[in-house]
Amino acid sequence: MIKCPICQNQLQISQLSCSSCRTSYEGHFVLPRLARMSKNDRQLAEAFLFAGGNLKDLAEHLGISYPTVRKQVDAMMDALRQLRDEDQKHIEQIMLDMEAGRVSGSEGLRLIKEINGEL
Repeated sequence: MIKCPICQNQLQISQLSCSSCRTSYEGHFVLPRLARMSKNDRQLAEAFLFAGGNLKDLAEHLGISYPTVRKQVDAMMDALRQLRDEDQKHIEQIMLDMEAGRVSGSEGLRLIKEINGEL
């Protein structure tokens, strides 16, 4: 679940835990870009990967025309680009906050790594 069932806004992750050692972490965590895509875009991305990136095979698998699948893939890519651009703006704001002393260097680096999927 990535959207609130009540208001449809994006949910925020505030706790992570390990079922093995029972360690838990609380804070604000960023979902990876692909996880923040719409359900339809995530399903299309999965089907695209299973089709080996071949749009003709994807269109056949989905039972739609090639031009329709091309349009859907282009829209999915635009949505992913928008998420990447939003992440870049967030990173730039974190860097400004670090320069101004509102965020420590270690916390800023952690946040940037999290946004970039490095954690």
